[in-house]
Amino acid sequence: MNLINSLKCIYMVDENTDFFKIEDNFAKTAHIPSIPIIESKLDFVPKVTIAIPTYKRAALLKEALDSAINQIGFDEYDIIVVDNNPERGCETEKLMLTYHEPRLSYYKNAENLGMVGNLNRCIALAKGEYLTILHDDDALHYNFIAYFQRCLVVKPDLKCFVCSMYNVGADVKFEDIGFNSKLKKVNKKVFLFGNITPFPGVVFQNDKNISFDESTYPIMDLDFWYRLSLKGNFYISAMKLAFYRISEQQTSNTVYKQIIDDTKKFHHKYLIGSLNPFDQIVSNYSIRNLENYYMKVYINRNTTKINLISIINFLIYRIYKKIIFI
Repeated sequence: MNLINSLKCIYMVDENTDFFKIEDNFAKTAHIPSIPIIESKLDFVPKVTIAIPTYKRAALLKEALDSAINQIGFDEYDIIVVDNNPERGCETEKLMLTYHEPRLSYYKNAENLGMVGNLNRCIALAKGEYLTILHDDDALHYNFIAYFQRCLVVKPDLKCFVCSMYNVGADVKFEDIGFNSKLKKVNKKVFLFGNITPFPGVVFQNDKNISFDESTYPIMDLDFWYRLSLKGNFYISAMKLAFYRISEQQTSNTVYKQIIDDTKKFHHKYLIGSLNPFDQIVSNYSIRNLENYYMKVYINRNTTKINLISIINFLIYRIYKKIIFI
């Protein structure tokens, strides 16, 4: 039996889900204020805002926040931390009050908005023309903003930018890097390979007209990046300028099954119909990779099959990936 057919969970995404439905996701929590505890003191309008949504992870937040503060080579940016814990005097607030950084603002939501609600609040509070969202357990290379600015000079039509990233565990090690301005323009085929990034390292033009949709959980970031790609020129860089922290068994069994099923539905509804047979091979291979990972990690069974057809499909997948991403 196909693994997908055996996933009998109740999903928020189904065949009727319209990923492009225009819905005011900001309005859902507009009645809940974000209280400014610390406000930035800038004499300019920032070009870029680094927004950090956080909830009860003060120790990790410090590393993320320090990586934002310590950006070099470009000064026209600000930082906002949006705390989803309404409790006053918590460890996060104590940490934030130790900073005396003029570009830093710190907000506390009067009520917990949920993860997606807090992401949208970051978008709503951001003042910069461009916005990057940094989760409180991730980090940015200190050249991240400067590199983005260089890319913006090369590609002034840029609406969204994503760099490559390091997958890290407990330690983040910053190294000097050279600059490579080579950018690859995104088309819809990129999404055949799955989610292009789990978050850190994305900068997008913040016109307040796009938001995260809770109804597409747990693939709301895939949905968001795809809709962003339809709004204007979206570029990918091979430069590694972000750090994504991976914890053991980070995604639960149930959620990972949901990701597989929802990704398959997303492919079929918005990608497969307009693509050629080779694209469909890549899509099927991507889904099988998700299935095999699930079986290996959560069921402790390796279901990867090696035969002539699987080898041909693998080669097509790798060649396509080379062509699209490089």
